Amino acid sequence: MNPSFQTRAFAACIPLLLLPSCIVAPESSPRARFDLAALTQYNHRGVPEVDTGVVQGSSVVTLPTKDGGRLSIGAWGNVNIRDDTGDAWYPDGASGDFSEVRFFGRYGRTFGEVDATVALTNYTLTQGSEFVLGPAQGVRGATNEVSVTVSRNELFVGITPRFEIHYDYDEVEDFYLRGGLARSFAFNEKLTLDLDLHLGYSGADQSEWAMGIAESGLSDLGVDARLAYPIATNVTLSLFVGASTLVDSAFRDWFEVLTDSDLPIDADNVWAGIGATWTY
Repeated sequence: MNPSFQTRAFAACIPLLLLPSCIVAPESSPRARFDLAALTQYNHRGVPEVDTGVVQGSSVVTLPTKDGGRLSIGAWGNVNIRDDTGDAWYPDGASGDFSEVRFFGRYGRTFGEVDATVALTNYTLTQGSEFVLGPAQGVRGATNEVSVTVSRNELFVGITPRFEIHYDYDEVEDFYLRGGLARSFAFNEKLTLDLDLHLGYSGADQSEWAMGIAESGLSDLGVDARLAYPIATNVTLSLFVGASTLVDSAFRDWFEVLTDSDLPIDADNVWAGIGATWTY
């Protein structure tokens, strides 16, 4: 990993380390969550980053704040299962290694039926210098993003709408927007199904960073399904199924150009996985 990427990632995390002492409620009890999942594809905002299987893990610690909100600090990582990433965006050659790492801090608060969250996320792509050999046509490394998410709890027939604004203020300096609808179903006291439908909009610079083409427009239309079943008080097993398609014709045409140039990346994707969650 490039030392400059490490330095920038550390610098982005300093405010996250200092925040708890300032706003966390005295004598509060933290909640911890750990997730581990194996998936057939790593898909980010409609783009298949790795198409030959990945293992993903995350850890989050959440603390109540003095004003009735919640502060979460955590990390997420993606590990490639094979050296060959398949018909995907990420370069080959990282079997068993982290191909992407994120550090994040979030502050959320509920106002009646409305939930609002502000987040700061650091993205580090550990093979950043090798992206120049692929469709990225340039080096990709570390960058930082601020985001705001607003949702309305079960606004109609159990459906929760949300709207997200993501702004990369570091390398990209552009927006990614997403609207979504979520719905949960309980089949019995334990078995639940969570569905999420979402549509994204990508600015031109954001598209160039993510897909190698400087076009703005509706990017990814996707749906995720998660079937969960608790096997113990603090342990839940899950099955995942996801699908995405690129909407704007400029993005779809660009992926066809890549395929014709022997850099195939599919604009339509389906993936599945299995995971476990520990909460304490």
